Amino acid sequence: MLEQKYANQRSEIASYSWEQIASGLGIVTFYVSKFSDSVGNSWKMVQEQLYSGQNNAASTSLGSGETVVDLTPFNTPRTIQGTATVSCFGHVSSGTFTVAVEFFKVSGVTETAISSAVTSSATADVAPVLIAIPMTTTVFKIGDYLRAKITATGTNVSIGTNTLGIVGTPASVSQVFKINMPFRMDV
Repeated sequence: MLEQKYANQRSEIASYSWEQIASGLGIVTFYVSKFSDSVGNSWKMVQEQLYSGQNNAASTSLGSGETVVDLTPFNTPRTIQGTATVSCFGHVSSGTFTVAVEFFKVSGVTETAISSAVTSSATADVAPVLIAIPMTTTVFKIGDYLRAKITATGTNVSIGTNTLGIVGTPASVSQVFKINMPFRMDV
């Protein structure tokens, strides 16, 4: 009798929703958090809800303030395609505030815009911000990473960033800052 050899079968199972298969996109949620260590402070996009080192990003006392938020470098190639959404709450002491968000691909020392800066304005003391941002289809190689620039404009504006939703100042401001990013799925 001849001995037959069979290849070992892989045991991974991938599950996709009907919407993901139909659109060809998988939405990944990132939360904006501040990290502090002996080197200094940095803002990162993380996939888990963590306590942030600070409750507010892009704070201003007068004029505008910008916060740069980076994702860790990709360890596999990825393609961003579709429309990203940004959801957060803002607070302004008086008048109107504006929040602008723009995304970039960072490859080595080169930063390339992959969206336009899209803005949302509100006149309320505390207001939700929901922004849809059309993304340029962009391939990320291993080592490239995604960057968001968040700009707040107004008098004493603060944008919540504690990913566990800890109530900040004022007490009615939700502190969750979410980014839903569409990645192309090859299914």
